[in-house]
Amino acid sequence: MKADFSSLANSLGIASIDWRIAVVLAVISAPVYWGLYKLMFRDFDEYIDAWMFWITPDMWSWMNDQLLDDLWAEFKLSLWSFGCVAAVSIEYWAVDQWVL
Repeated sequence: MKADFSSLANSLGIASIDWRIAVVLAVISAPVYWGLYKLMFRDFDEYIDAWMFWITPDMWSWMNDQLLDDLWAEFKLSLWSFGCVAAVSIEYWAVDQWVL
């Protein structure tokens, strides 16, 4: 039985996305990612710590008295990730509306 994802893609509105343009925009947006990174994190070690907190169970951080640090680091990492996705989405929308 072969899965048919076209109806799901149509309902989500992603069936008409030109993925080549989206990939090019994602690559071109590297300076945006860097700017968001500089806004969110002091240095690369803080960025790595955020990833380490993300993979560490919250219960473990709570037992080590690092729960607030864990939550704050995960929040910043989530905000950075959302910002990167939002930047590419807005760029794609603008290209789709005004260029194509």
